[in-house]
Amino acid sequence: MVRITARLSRAATGEQLWSENYTRDLKDVFAVQSELAQTILVQLRGKLGGAGAAIEIGVSPKERIISDRAEAVRQTPARCLFI
Repeated sequence: MVRITARLSRAATGEQLWSENYTRDLKDVFAVQSELAQTILVQLRGKLGGAGAAIEIGVSPKERIISDRAEAVRQTPARCLFI
């Protein structure tokens, strides 16, 4: 058995926004990690709203940066890119 506590706190004030305890059988640590990541993501989408609702599991930070930069370039008028 393993007990995990997940908390979301406001960095500036330390105010706790959300907290949940999970107790799971530890047969497969990666299955537990995946299950809890999905569960926490669903819970946080409502708390974060806006950009937080766009969190994706399985996308590396590097892939996200490349995707975000490509989207910024697509949204920038061509005349601004070459001036």
